[in-house]
Amino acid sequence: MTSEQPARAPEKKIWTRARLASAALVFSLLAVALSASCNPTDSSRVGSKAAASPTPPAASVANAPPRQAQQQPPPAQSSPTPLPDELFNASMTTLEGQSLKLSELKGKVVVLNLWATWCGPCRREIPDFIEIQKDYQGRVEVLGITSEDERNTAESVEEFVKEFKINYKVVWVDAQGWEAFLAPRYSIPQTYVLGPDGNLIQKFVGYSPQVAVMVRQIADQALGNSAAGGR
Repeated sequence: MTSEQPARAPEKKIWTRARLASAALVFSLLAVALSASCNPTDSSRVGSKAAASPTPPAASVANAPPRQAQQQPPPAQSSPTPLPDELFNASMTTLEGQSLKLSELKGKVVVLNLWATWCGPCRREIPDFIEIQKDYQGRVEVLGITSEDERNTAESVEEFVKEFKINYKVVWVDAQGWEAFLAPRYSIPQTYVLGPDGNLIQKFVGYSPQVAVMVRQIADQALGNSAAGGR
C-alpha cells in the first residue's frame, strides 16, 4: 500500500508586482537625488585637488549640499563677507575676448554661476538665470563661468550659448582662479551672490529650483539696502 505524500504548499513570491514597483520608485528617487550636482573632474581643468574630498572649514557662507539641494535649500546669510582677493580680482575672459574682473562690477548685484555644458543640473538652472538677467537688467549682472578649457572648447561653448539663448555674459577664468572659486566642495553647479559693495552674501552648491527664488529675494534686499545707503 502506497502512502500519500502531503501536498506541497505554494511557494511565496519574493518579488511581487507591488515590491517591484516600490523598488523602481526607490531607484528613481535615488537617481534624482544624485543628479543635483556634477563632479567637474569628469570633464574640466581641475587638477589633483579636485580628486580629494576636503572637509569644508567652518565658514560663514551657507552651502546647499548637492544631494539635499532639492529638498533643503539653505537660509540666506545674514552677514555679508568680503570675497577673497584671489576671487575678487581674478582675471576673466568673455566669449568676445574681452577681459573682465568682478571688481569692475561694483554697484550691481552679481550672480556668479560655475557651470559646464555637459552638466545636466547646470543646464536645468540656465533658464532661471536668463530670466533673472532679463528682469533685473542694469541692476543684477549674471556671469556664467564655464569649466571648459578656452583653448579647445571655445567654439562648442559659443554654440551652446546660442542654442540656449543665454543673455548674460559667459566667461572663462584661469585654472588657478577656477579652483579657487570651486573650493572647497569641488562640484558644480555653484552660485555666488555678491552685493553691490562686492561682498559675498550667499553661496549655493548644487542645483535646486529654490536657488533662483532665493537669489531674487537676496537681490531685492541687497538693492533695497543699497538704495537706502545700507552696506
